Amino acid sequence: MLHHYRFRNFFSFPDETRVDFRMPKTLQGAGVTDGRLSKVMAVVGANGSGKTNLIKPLAFAHWFIGSSFQAAPDGGIPFETHFFSKDRSGSFEVEFALAGEVWRYALELTPERVLHESLHRKTSRYFSYVFERD
Repeated sequence: MLHHYRFRNFFSFPDETRVDFRMPKTLQGAGVTDGRLSKVMAVVGANGSGKTNLIKPLAFAHWFIGSSFQAAPDGGIPFETHFFSKDRSGSFEVEFALAGEVWRYALELTPERVLHESLHRKTSRYFSYVFERD
């Protein structure tokens, strides 16, 4: 189950953007959620305002994790930065639960190369790394 994802400098989002499926703290304080995750989310906006670009980071992360090793080493990375931030790197983070454990995957890159990649597993209140590469 997806807990949250965040990204920076990707398509129409130059600043860090976070999409969180955890219930708001105001409801948690009332005892309504008990740490539950929302299964439904709605994004409302005008045509051409970037609603679809909110989903594209998940599709890119899925491709990168599952298929990037098949890409040609000198072919570059099909990563689209924000139009006005071509000189900055982009980043992705996905936190999810799988088989009863909470995981966090992080990636920082440019269209030319990977700057940082890591996978962490929650072992207590904190995350411990499974692997890291810079």
